[in-house]
Amino acid sequence: MVRLKVTAENQITLDQAILEHLGIGPGDEIEVTLQPGGFAIVDAGAKERQIEADNRKLPIEAIFGMLENTTGKRYTIDELNEAIEEGWAGKR
Repeated sequence: MVRLKVTAENQITLDQAILEHLGIGPGDEIEVTLQPGGFAIVDAGAKERQIEADNRKLPIEAIFGMLENTTGKRYTIDELNEAIEEGWAGKR
């Protein structure tokens, strides 16, 4: 565990080990998500994931046929519901 001290200007300095662990350096941005109970999640990879997501934007037509049934099997609603229930119960 690393302990950080808040300065009179309400700032903290991250130890070099933390920066290396998070893979961040000068000019990089981190995302902090506030959680209940005084906790926060620090995410140093949000920017890279957003860039990747932006690069993957495709036209809506790209999803057509994405869920095509290539096995030829057909299931009833009851069979699908049973499979879902078994999955939630940890049987599948």
